[in-house]
Amino acid sequence: MRRFLANMAMDNMEQYVIAFRSLKDGIHHFEYQINKDFFDNVESSLIEDGDLKVGLEMTKNQFMLKLHFSIEGTIKATCDICLEMFDYPIDCEDEIIVKFGTMTQELDENLYMIAEDEDTISVAQWIYELIGVNMPIRFEHPLDANGNSTCDPEMIKKLNEYLVEEKTDTDKADYTESNSSRTDPRWDALKGLLDNQQLN
Repeated sequence: MRRFLANMAMDNMEQYVIAFRSLKDGIHHFEYQINKDFFDNVESSLIEDGDLKVGLEMTKNQFMLKLHFSIEGTIKATCDICLEMFDYPIDCEDEIIVKFGTMTQELDENLYMIAEDEDTISVAQWIYELIGVNMPIRFEHPLDANGNSTCDPEMIKKLNEYLVEEKTDTDKADYTESNSSRTDPRWDALKGLLDNQQLN
Protein backbone atom coordinates (compact mmCIF):
# COMPACT_ATOMS: atom_id res chain seq x y z
CA MET A 1 0.00 0.00 0.00
CA ARG A 2 1.36 3.42 -0.88
CA ARG A 3 1.90 5.69 2.09
CA PHE A 4 -0.94 8.09 2.81
CA LEU A 5 0.32 9.34 6.15
CA ALA A 6 -1.84 10.91 8.81
CA ASN A 7 -1.66 11.73 12.49
CA MET A 8 -4.49 10.06 14.37
CA ALA A 9 -6.00 10.71 17.78
CA MET A 10 -5.47 7.12 18.85
CA ASP A 11 -7.30 7.63 22.16
CA ASN A 12 -10.53 7.69 20.14
CA MET A 13 -9.60 4.72 17.95
CA GLU A 14 -9.79 1.88 20.49
CA GLN A 15 -12.30 -0.04 18.37
CA TYR A 16 -9.65 -0.45 15.66
CA VAL A 17 -7.14 -2.08 18.03
CA ILE A 18 -6.96 -5.88 17.78
CA ALA A 19 -5.56 -7.94 20.66
CA PHE A 20 -4.22 -10.63 18.35
CA ARG A 21 -2.12 -12.53 20.93
CA SER A 22 -5.25 -13.69 22.69
CA LEU A 23 -6.67 -15.14 19.47
CA LYS A 24 -6.15 -18.71 18.28
CA ASP A 25 -4.27 -19.42 15.09
CA GLY A 26 -6.60 -19.38 12.09
CA ILE A 27 -8.98 -16.98 10.36
CA HIS A 28 -10.80 -14.18 12.18
CA HIS A 29 -13.26 -11.64 10.79
CA PHE A 30 -13.83 -8.02 11.81
CA GLU A 31 -16.18 -5.33 10.51
CA TYR A 32 -15.98 -1.55 10.90
CA GLN A 33 -18.33 1.26 9.94
CA ILE A 34 -16.43 4.38 8.87
CA ASN A 35 -18.11 7.78 9.09
CA LYS A 36 -17.41 11.40 9.99
CA ASP A 37 -16.27 10.50 13.52
CA PHE A 38 -13.42 8.43 12.07
CA PHE A 39 -12.15 11.25 9.83
CA ASP A 40 -12.55 13.83 12.61
CA ASN A 41 -9.88 11.89 14.53
CA VAL A 42 -7.39 12.28 11.68
CA GLU A 43 -5.33 15.46 11.88
CA SER A 44 -5.61 17.53 8.67
CA SER A 45 -7.60 14.76 7.00
CA LEU A 46 -8.13 15.12 3.26
CA ILE A 47 -11.52 13.47 3.79
CA GLU A 48 -14.19 15.19 5.86
CA ASP A 49 -17.01 12.69 5.82
CA GLY A 50 -18.02 9.34 4.45
CA ASP A 51 -20.10 6.24 4.85
CA LEU A 52 -18.03 3.10 4.33
CA LYS A 53 -18.09 -0.51 5.43
CA VAL A 54 -14.76 -2.19 6.09
CA GLY A 55 -14.40 -5.95 6.13
CA LEU A 56 -11.20 -7.40 7.57
CA GLU A 57 -10.15 -11.04 7.33
CA MET A 58 -7.15 -11.72 9.54
CA THR A 59 -5.24 -14.98 9.25
CA LYS A 60 -2.96 -15.64 12.21
CA ASN A 61 -0.17 -18.16 12.64
CA GLN A 62 2.93 -18.35 14.83
CA PHE A 63 5.03 -16.37 12.35
CA MET A 64 2.79 -13.61 11.04
CA LEU A 65 -0.60 -11.99 10.51
CA LYS A 66 -2.17 -11.68 7.08
CA LEU A 67 -4.70 -8.85 6.89
CA HIS A 68 -7.08 -8.68 3.94
CA PHE A 69 -9.09 -5.45 3.79
CA SER A 70 -12.16 -4.81 1.65
CA ILE A 71 -13.78 -1.38 1.71
CA GLU A 72 -17.02 -0.31 0.07
CA GLY A 73 -19.05 2.87 0.38
CA THR A 74 -18.81 6.57 -0.37
CA ILE A 75 -16.89 9.64 0.74
CA LYS A 76 -18.03 13.24 0.55
CA ALA A 77 -16.15 15.06 -2.21
CA THR A 78 -16.31 18.41 -3.99
CA CYS A 79 -16.62 18.20 -7.77
CA ASP A 80 -13.73 20.02 -9.45
CA ILE A 81 -16.00 21.02 -12.34
CA CYS A 82 -19.17 22.40 -10.73
CA LEU A 83 -17.94 22.72 -7.09
CA GLU A 84 -20.97 20.79 -5.79
CA MET A 85 -20.60 18.20 -3.02
CA PHE A 86 -21.43 14.64 -3.99
CA ASP A 87 -20.92 11.06 -2.81
CA TYR A 88 -17.84 9.56 -4.46
CA PRO A 89 -17.86 5.73 -4.51
CA ILE A 90 -15.00 3.74 -2.99
CA ASP A 91 -14.67 0.02 -3.67
CA CYS A 92 -11.25 -1.47 -3.04
CA GLU A 93 -9.24 -4.31 -1.52
CA ASP A 94 -5.70 -4.72 -0.28
CA GLU A 95 -3.59 -7.10 1.77
CA ILE A 96 -0.96 -6.45 4.42
CA ILE A 97 1.48 -8.91 5.95
CA VAL A 98 2.67 -8.32 9.51
CA LYS A 99 5.63 -10.44 10.59
CA PHE A 100 6.86 -10.97 14.16
CA GLY A 101 10.44 -9.87 14.73
CA THR A 102 12.85 -7.92 16.87
CA MET A 103 11.37 -4.44 16.35
CA THR A 104 8.41 -2.55 14.91
CA GLN A 105 9.05 -1.15 11.45
CA GLU A 106 7.80 -0.96 7.87
CA LEU A 107 9.74 -3.36 5.66
CA ASP A 108 8.04 -2.72 2.34
CA GLU A 109 4.91 -1.22 0.83
CA ASN A 110 2.60 -3.92 2.22
CA LEU A 111 5.00 -5.66 4.61
CA TYR A 112 5.49 -4.73 8.25
CA MET A 113 7.27 -6.14 11.28
CA ILE A 114 6.18 -5.83 14.90
CA ALA A 115 8.22 -6.68 17.97
CA GLU A 116 7.70 -10.06 19.60
CA ASP A 117 6.51 -8.43 22.82
CA GLU A 118 3.67 -6.55 21.08
CA ASP A 119 0.27 -8.08 21.68
CA THR A 120 -2.01 -5.59 19.87
CA ILE A 121 -2.13 -3.80 16.51
CA SER A 122 -4.22 -0.85 15.33
CA VAL A 123 -5.67 -1.10 11.82
CA ALA A 124 -7.01 2.49 11.74
CA GLN A 125 -4.00 3.88 9.85
CA TRP A 126 -4.19 1.15 7.21
CA ILE A 127 -7.91 1.72 6.72
CA TYR A 128 -7.34 5.46 6.21
CA GLU A 129 -4.44 4.85 3.83
CA LEU A 130 -6.43 2.39 1.72
CA ILE A 131 -9.30 4.85 1.35
CA GLY A 132 -6.89 7.68 0.57
CA VAL A 133 -4.87 5.96 -2.13
CA ASN A 134 -8.09 5.05 -3.94
CA MET A 135 -9.17 8.68 -4.24
CA PRO A 136 -8.66 10.28 -7.66
CA ILE A 137 -6.45 13.31 -8.19
CA ARG A 138 -9.47 15.10 -9.67
CA PHE A 139 -13.06 14.60 -8.49
CA GLU A 140 -15.82 14.75 -11.09
CA HIS A 141 -19.50 13.85 -11.03
CA PRO A 142 -20.10 10.49 -12.72
CA LEU A 143 -21.78 10.33 -16.13
CA ASP A 144 -25.38 9.19 -16.42
CA ALA A 145 -26.60 6.19 -18.43
CA ASN A 146 -26.51 8.29 -21.61
CA GLY A 147 -22.95 9.45 -21.07
CA ASN A 148 -23.95 12.95 -19.98
CA SER A 149 -22.45 14.83 -17.06
CA THR A 150 -24.45 14.87 -13.84
CA CYS A 151 -22.90 18.17 -12.71
CA ASP A 152 -25.21 20.93 -11.50
CA PRO A 153 -26.14 22.78 -14.77
CA GLU A 154 -26.96 26.05 -12.98
CA MET A 155 -23.59 26.10 -11.27
CA ILE A 156 -21.81 25.31 -14.56
CA LYS A 157 -23.65 28.23 -16.20
CA LYS A 158 -22.64 30.64 -13.41
CA LEU A 159 -19.01 29.50 -13.49
CA ASN A 160 -18.86 29.90 -17.27
CA GLU A 161 -20.30 33.41 -17.03
CA TYR A 162 -17.72 34.32 -14.40
CA LEU A 163 -14.88 32.95 -16.52
CA VAL A 164 -16.07 34.89 -19.58
CA GLU A 165 -16.29 38.14 -17.57
CA GLU A 166 -12.87 37.57 -16.04
CA LYS A 167 -11.34 36.87 -19.46
CA THR A 168 -12.98 39.96 -20.95
CA ASP A 169 -11.60 42.19 -18.19
CA THR A 170 -8.16 40.68 -18.62
CA ASP A 171 -8.25 41.15 -22.38
CA LYS A 172 -9.22 44.82 -21.92
CA ALA A 173 -6.35 45.37 -19.49
CA ASP A 174 -3.89 43.67 -21.85
CA TYR A 175 -5.14 45.76 -24.81
CA THR A 176 -4.85 49.04 -22.89
CA GLU A 177 -1.38 48.19 -21.61
CA SER A 178 -0.08 47.13 -25.02
CA ASN A 179 -1.48 50.20 -26.78
CA SER A 180 -0.17 52.65 -24.21
CA SER A 181 3.39 51.78 -25.19
CA ARG A 182 2.73 51.66 -28.93
CA THR A 183 3.25 54.77 -31.19
CA ASP A 184 2.07 55.51 -34.70
CA PRO A 185 5.03 55.00 -37.11
CA ARG A 186 3.91 58.08 -39.12
CA TRP A 187 4.39 60.28 -36.07
CA ASP A 188 7.76 58.67 -35.50
CA ALA A 189 8.82 59.66 -39.06
CA LEU A 190 7.54 63.24 -38.61
CA LYS A 191 9.32 63.55 -35.28
CA GLY A 192 12.52 62.43 -37.01
CA LEU A 193 12.20 65.22 -39.61
CA LEU A 194 11.62 67.84 -36.94
CA ASP A 195 14.61 66.64 -34.94
CA ASN A 196 16.80 66.91 -38.09
CA GLN A 197 15.60 70.46 -38.77
CA GLN A 198 16.46 71.53 -35.23
CA LEU A 199 19.95 70.10 -35.61
CA ASN A 200 20.46 72.03 -38.89
